[in-house]
Amino acid sequence: MKKICLVILCLVMLGITLPGCQGAARKPQTPQNPQGNLDVSASDRRMMANQLSKTAESVPDVQKATVVVSEAGGLPGGGSTKTLVAMVGLTVSSGLSNDANKVSTIKQTVADKLKAADTRINQVLVTTDPTMIKRINDVAAGIIEGKPIQSLEKDINTLTNDLKKQK
Repeated sequence: MKKICLVILCLVMLGITLPGCQGAARKPQTPQNPQGNLDVSASDRRMMANQLSKTAESVPDVQKATVVVSEAGGLPGGGSTKTLVAMVGLTVSSGLSNDANKVSTIKQTVADKLKAADTRINQVLVTTDPTMIKRINDVAAGIIEGKPIQSLEKDINTLTNDLKKQK
């Protein structure tokens, strides 16, 4: 009788512990989304650009801001992580255009505010150069018109490179 109770107790204990072990082994792994590896639609980027533009225009002495949000392909070294870059064209108050220090401070303030406003943005490139602003406006207009982002990709890439050089 004692042997039968002991065998039943062992079977019950075994029955309790086995499913627990198997459950842990079958636990589905959730894919990790490393920072910067974002899948943001063109529509989302347009809305982000609109919101970031309003944020930039809230900075004192900024009269107008045009923002284009683009995905930059992989990281240097062959990584496939995509990052979001905000290209910002600023028009500042006319009295400040000759004060390089003040303009530099405004550009940095805008960059900081935009990074804080949306944590998905990895890099902010700001310019007050009228030629660059026109190029940003042209790309933004194409996006608003609904042109496929692939058709604007060359312009976006050259614009990004030129803004990085200017920085």
